[in-house]
Amino acid sequence: MNLLLLVLACSTYGGQGNDIGLGIIIGEPTGICLKYFTSAEGAINAAAAWSLSGDKKAAHVYCDYLWHMSELASWNGGRAPLYVGVGGRAVFRDDAQIGARVPVGVSWVFDKAPFDAFLEIVPVLDLAPDTEFDLAGGIGARFWF
Repeated sequence: MNLLLLVLACSTYGGQGNDIGLGIIIGEPTGICLKYFTSAEGAINAAAAWSLSGDKKAAHVYCDYLWHMSELASWNGGRAPLYVGVGGRAVFRDDAQIGARVPVGVSWVFDKAPFDAFLEIVPVLDLAPDTEFDLAGGIGARFWF
């Protein structure tokens, strides 16, 4: 019952009117994500995730700063802003990798619901121990508090 009251209370604020979103991202890597709006256009995005594919099995931690730009679309009850960002990641396997990330994506924000969905593609340049290019990304959803 308390959980139901919490969900109903949060839903009265609607969409991203709340500053903190917690959710999941499914893709490469897959994990738990957190987004915190620092302003109307800026947000910090972070995740703890893992890769399960082939020889890339590893734990990932990343953090980005995102700029929300023009809206790709809007409709009665929601909108879809585009975003771009810059950040870093650490990948933990036999030898740890450190790299830079440039996420590009779109969010689907629902004005009367305390959640959003997103799709992103993330070019990555690993800097240590070796320099190499990688591509990450996924789809996800967040609940907003």
